[in-house]
Amino acid sequence: MLRKKVRMHSQLPTGAMADIAFLLLIFFLVTASIDSEKGLSLLLPSKADPQAKPTCIKKKSRNILKIQLNAKDEVLIKDESIKDIAQVKAKVKQFVANYDKDATLSETPQKALVALHTHRATHYQLYISILDQIQAAYYELYGARIGLTADEFRRLNKRNFQEKMLYEKARKNFPMNITIHTPPNDATR
Repeated sequence: MLRKKVRMHSQLPTGAMADIAFLLLIFFLVTASIDSEKGLSLLLPSKADPQAKPTCIKKKSRNILKIQLNAKDEVLIKDESIKDIAQVKAKVKQFVANYDKDATLSETPQKALVALHTHRATHYQLYISILDQIQAAYYELYGARIGLTADEFRRLNKRNFQEKMLYEKARKNFPMNITIHTPPNDATR
């Protein structure tokens, strides 16, 4: 008589699998680095303190580029309405650098001051966009001084000696003078 072979099926014990998966999950959560957004490193306009005394910077009006953001989210540069936000960067670069020695623009980059005046009703998105345009103008000017694009300039590693020297060379005698004002009486157009 032929006997049928009985096959034994081997099984892995799966009772501890959930424990192992849980431990691996905890391990990866603890060791992984999670990128967090940094946000703005400046204070946004807030309510004015009626007791505070305003601080004044004495500058020739020629050296001040006044950019206003009003309650209707309109952008005004020297009381001229700007429709396209990208024009802000071009106007700031032209004003600060003044390569043509135009008498209506700043005397030198060291004396140039970009004054951003905001109304309390201005949307923060517009405020941040305009501030980004102003800073982008300076970065393009810095990059051009050392033969780099604005993005290449911003990516310079200041821990690397050679790149730090390039960074300092681009910014030497060329400060990023930006001031932000919120009128206490909201009188901006």
